[in-house]
Amino acid sequence: MDKSIRPSVLEGGCKSIEFLLKLFFYWNAWLNACVAVERGMNVYKGVSFDKEKSKRYARWITFILPIMIVGAIIHEPLYRHIFKRKVTHSLEETSKDSYTWCITSYPQSVEDYNRAILFIHLLGPFLANLLSSLSIIIGSARRRAEAQRQQSYRRHIRE
Repeated sequence: MDKSIRPSVLEGGCKSIEFLLKLFFYWNAWLNACVAVERGMNVYKGVSFDKEKSKRYARWITFILPIMIVGAIIHEPLYRHIFKRKVTHSLEETSKDSYTWCITSYPQSVEDYNRAILFIHLLGPFLANLLSSLSIIIGSARRRAEAQRQQSYRRHIRE
């Protein structure tokens, strides 16, 4: 980190930047998963899919999801701090460089919680996307098999 920046600015950046990056990363993953689930529901329900109800749910999810994510990762800025280390070169004892790092140190219980939250925020959207894509493939093949009886259901799934 640049040494000419005030320590309070460094501390604020340390505590907020990674927190915001995680928030937006998780939010993006969950929103993509929600879109995939909506597409799966659209295929499942077919013509009885209620577009207005879907819009209402989307509005609620857009506001509730970041609140839930912030609630899950609020511990992040509490355990982040600036660490300064002075390095002495072996040839010249008078020449000292200092390095500033933003580090995170959790107690074991918070480390376990953080690992669980990471697991949920990465695996949850992945599974939602996977299951939605499978339901879209199966649902579309089933509808095509009902409409086009010259090919079998298995053939439609392969296609």
